[in-house]
Amino acid sequence: MTVSDIIQYARTLTKTTSYQFSDDELFNLVKIWLHKLQREVAQARADFFGVKSYTSPALDQEDIPLPDDCIELKAVEVCYNADKDVDEQKWYKAEEIDISQSSQTWDDIQKNATIEHPVYDVLDNRLWIAPIRQSVIGDKTVKIRLWYISRPADPVNLTDSPLISDINKNLLDYQPIIALGVAYDILSSLGSPRAPEFAQRYEIDASKMLKEIKQQNLEAITADLPYLTGENF
Repeated sequence: MTVSDIIQYARTLTKTTSYQFSDDELFNLVKIWLHKLQREVAQARADFFGVKSYTSPALDQEDIPLPDDCIELKAVEVCYNADKDVDEQKWYKAEEIDISQSSQTWDDIQKNATIEHPVYDVLDNRLWIAPIRQSVIGDKTVKIRLWYISRPADPVNLTDSPLISDINKNLLDYQPIIALGVAYDILSSLGSPRAPEFAQRYEIDASKMLKEIKQQNLEAITADLPYLTGENF
């Protein structure tokens, strides 16, 4: 289904017209409910969204912005001798911590963390890593490898087909669920007593989808499996 198809389906469900809700208004709602559905799928099957990304921060750069398409960070690896040849580089898997719950200050964490046991936290969509400061690691070239759940690119026009997952194209069969969410928002804005009906239909259909995809064998769908490249994971 294209965005236009989903919008037309939502109008059919709600018995509304383009005079009441423009294509632009409903296009925004389609993206909102697409993102909601993507997150639900990602929580059930992270392997539908796996992406590997590299970044090289400045020497004292402790906080690094996560990629714009990052839904959820799955793992972080840090290399503190990235200036060496690839076969000499050593990568260490970082441990996730909760800075807000730590009895140590961030300065203390930076001083106590070692390159063999790096740690990280995510705050406001930024990745904080220790050790990273020059006083702790010396004058070294640092490289960071991220594994994260990636959101497929948003549709940009009415003829695009919204992707719930880049990897599993079978999820295109579940696109009508997006229209149920849009229908709920339309009817809610009109104060219609039918609105809760579509919220319930969305939850039921989304639950069925999640149950079905948990049983799918991804190897039958694609041979390019995220997280299984043999690189330290």
